Order: sequence, then structure tokens, then C-alpha cells
Amino acid sequence: TLGPQIRNLRAREPNVAVWQELEQAIAGLELQFHIQAQSELLGKQVRGSLRVWDLEQAGSLLAGGKTQFSDQPIWPALEKELVQCQTVITEALDRVSALTAGGNPTEAIQLIERQFPQAPAFAGPLANARRALEEQKQAEKRRLTLAQLAEIERRLQPEPRQKKRRELGRDARRIAAESGDPEAVALASRIAEKVEIVQEPPPARSPQSPPRLPSPAPPQPAVAPRPLPWKSIGIGAGAF
Repeated sequence: TLGPQIRNLRAREPNVAVWQELEQAIAGLELQFHIQAQSELLGKQVRGSLRVWDLEQAGSLLAGGKTQFSDQPIWPALEKELVQCQTVITEALDRVSALTAGGNPTEAIQLIERQFPQAPAFAGPLANARRALEEQKQAEKRRLTLAQLAEIERRLQPEPRQKKRRELGRDARRIAAESGDPEAVALASRIAEKVEIVQEPPPARSPQSPPRLPSPAPPQPAVAPRPLPWKSIGIGAGAF
């Protein structure tokens, strides 16, 4: 820079007014360059925070820069960018909240991770969406468990084979134990009570036969009339 050279010349010729004027002008230019450089550095930091959607950090840097170097032309542009980012964040937060409340936490999580992976404003909504997704998974798992147990109970009802009934009972106990759900455990207990109850089908009844009538006696053979014993009754042939 020219500053040191001008100071050397002024030291050798202290009565020459031009050196003092030049020294003051150069000092003013150096200060202006310093302010501009610092403002540009702060501007880069503000935009870096906006890129990761850290609006709080961006706002703090912007406020500090305006306080230190209020007359720099970079601040209005940065303020506009900050407002635009705030609008985007607000709309996205509303969208995430609506998706989570509407039973679509997976879509809410994907939106955050795709567009705002480092945004501090989405830390809470992301945790809420993940919690809602886990609750959704647990509810579906519980529904499937109860459906399995209901199917076992249905199959048990007409099953006459005791070995198969006990197998169904073991399956019910295992499913309930794995789930740990109180309703599933209660249903498995009810199934266990039914395992030993075998519903034997009633014996088939043969159709009622009509009463049997006695067989008619076989016809007796006709007996030829025996000839009269003429002699025994005292009638001779000459009597006629």
C-alpha cells in the first residue's frame, strides 16, 4: 500500500502539506476498503446460513453487519433474501404439520430430509413425524396380531383333533407373547381355555324303520276228504 511510503516522505519533509493530505486520503481509502471487505465477508456468512435454512443465525449476522457498517449497499439485498427464506420455511412447516396430522408421516419426513435436512426449524416437526410413523407401525402390527389370533380362534371351533387344537393353542400363546399387547394376551388365554373342549359331533341317527309285521303263515296243503267207512256204519251195498 501507499501509506508507509507517504509516511516516510512526510517524515523527511514535514513542512510539505501535500504529504499530510495524501496520508489522510489514503487512510480513508484503506478504511473504506476494510469496511467493504468486512461487509462482503458478513454477506457470505449470512448467505451460508440461509443455504442451510438457519434463519436465526442469518438474522443475527445481518443485524450485526448493519450495526457496524450501516451504509453498505449489501444489506437490503440480504434482508430481502432472508424474508423470502422465512416465507418458504413457514409454508413448508405448515405442509409438514398437515401431513403428520393427516396420517402421512412418511411423506412429511421425506419432505424435510429432501429439502431441509439441516434446518433447525424442522428439528421438532421431524421428531413429531418420526414418532407418528412409529405409532402407525405399532398400530398396524397390533392389528395384524389380533387378526392372527382371531383366525386361530375361528379354526379352533370346528377342529375335532386334539393334537391340532393344542398346536393352535401354542401358536396363539407364541403370537401373544411376541406382541406383548394386553388384548392379544387376553385373547390367547381365551383360546387356551377352548383348546381342551372338543366338540364331538352327535352320532348320526339312522332313519326310523317302520315296525315289522309278523310274516303270514305259509298256506297249508289241501287235505283230500277221507272216504267214509261204510262197513263201520252198518250200511251195505244192498241197502240201495
